[in-house]
Formats: sequence, C-alpha cells, structure tokens
Amino acid sequence: MQLKQLKYFMAVLEHGSFSNAAAELGRTQQAISKAVHNLEEIVGVRLLDRNARVATPTVFGELLLVHARNVDLELRSFRERVAEMLGTDKGQVTVGASATAAGLLLADAVSMLQSRQPDIRVTVKAGIYQDLLPNLLRGELDICVGVETVDANIEGLVREVLCRERFCVVASAQHPLAGQASVRHQQLLEHPWVLGQKLGSVEEAFVESFDTLGLGRPDAAIETNSTEFLREILLRDQHLCLLPADLFADEIAQGRMVRLPVTQFDWSASISLYYRRGTAPGNATVALIDALHVASRQHERNSS
Repeated sequence: MQLKQLKYFMAVLEHGSFSNAAAELGRTQQAISKAVHNLEEIVGVRLLDRNARVATPTVFGELLLVHARNVDLELRSFRERVAEMLGTDKGQVTVGASATAAGLLLADAVSMLQSRQPDIRVTVKAGIYQDLLPNLLRGELDICVGVETVDANIEGLVREVLCRERFCVVASAQHPLAGQASVRHQQLLEHPWVLGQKLGSVEEAFVESFDTLGLGRPDAAIETNSTEFLREILLRDQHLCLLPADLFADEIAQGRMVRLPVTQFDWSASISLYYRRGTAPGNATVALIDALHVASRQHERNSS
C-alpha cells in the first residue's frame, strides 16, 4: 500500500468523482482510477460504489477512510516537525569525521548549512572512524561520518550509508608509472608503498588481488593516518598509495598527482553516518544531517 494510493482515494471522495480528483491533483483520470483499483486489490475489498452518481465509499471504504485520514494527519504533523527542526536558527553540533568524509561530504554539507542557518555552530573533530565511534557512544560527538573499511555495526549506534567511495592507486605525476595507459600488478610491486592505517576490507581486497595472480604483496614501508603526510610523501618521493579516489582531487586536477589505471582493479567502501540509537537529535544536528544527505546525492551524481 502506497501513500499516493491513499491520497488519491481520499481525493476521489473529497471531490466527488475521479475526474474532479484528477483535475484537483493535476493527474489524469486514468492514473487516479488505476491507483484506487490497485488499492482495492491490495486490501482485497471494494472501496467505492462506482454505480453512484457521486463517488461514495462502501462500508470498507468508510473504514479505510478513517485510517487514511489518520495517516495523512500524522504525515502532516511529521512534515511540520521536520520543517521546524530544519528551520532552527541557532544551536551547535559536534561531528567526528574521517579525512575522506570530511573532504568529500562534510565540507560541502557544513558550507550548505552555514548559508542556510549561519547561527549554527559546528565543531569538527578529525580521526579514523573506528576510533571516533566510541566517542560518539559516550556522547562526546553528536554524529560521526566516515569511510567504512570494516564492519562497524555497534550496539547503541544507528548506521546510515550516505554513498560509496571508490579507491584507487595514487602517485605523483612524476612517478615512472604515471602516463601509462594501463598498469599491471607486477609493476606495482617494483615501487615503494605508503598505506593508510586501518583500511580493513579495502586493504584485504587489495592484497587478495595480488594473491589471486600468484604474486607477492606490496611492501609498505610507511603507514600513516595523516592526510597531510600522505600528500607530501607522494609529491616528494616515488611512493604509491591506495586511497579514496577523490581524496586528492585538487592535486590530480592541478596535474601534481595521478590515478594509476591498474588492471583488474575495482575496490570501494561506504561512506556512512552514525548517530546514537534512542536519543532524539537536536535541531542543529538534524539540520546538518539533512545537508549531508544533499551533499551525498551531489557526490554520487558527480561520480556517475
């Protein structure tokens, strides 16, 4: 059963006919009739007396009308509450964010939020999302946004996937492999690596691709969770790194870094939002979550 079907059903009764309801709602009479017919098939009874001059409900239609009006009333109340929460002009929200999520989504979301509601104060605390989630549980953060590289379904937290981020091999534009039409796994083993920490399932899939081909594994002499260090070491030396595709989008657009076209390579991970279960978020938090939803949709459109 769909809300649209209930809406059309109530409109037919309110306006007295399918044609009047269609004119009021800006739909065709056929669309209104089909929706009500499908609704009757779902509930398994006839809802309208079609022989009457004016559309009238059957006994079952009368019963459904009561419930439909209650649903409509609750939905209106929900919309009013959301509008009230999004319309707040003050408050504060503290966000924990991984480097990738902060750069790809959170910056756009906060910018959007500030343009709408400049009185909201936002505090952003950076870190690896596995390390940030305990802080969220303790109430030190209002929400947490990060790239999921391990299963982090934690009791007491609600997880919502915002979008997915593709990983790729990144190097300096002066790297010997830069400019090649395709790069084989064997070639990747001929150069030093620097890896991010706690890459979890992404790193497992990465390593497995070498194992599948019967090759050795990349020797990562350096590990770090610092985005700034990664940027500098990649630009200065001939290291390779497995990274979210858009983390250094500016450097790639400027021609300072490149994404290597590695054959048989397609790894991705979710960028997810976490908040505490059973705790009503404040208005400022709700407003930022709404902005994150918009930013994630924009990111997916730009990535497609």
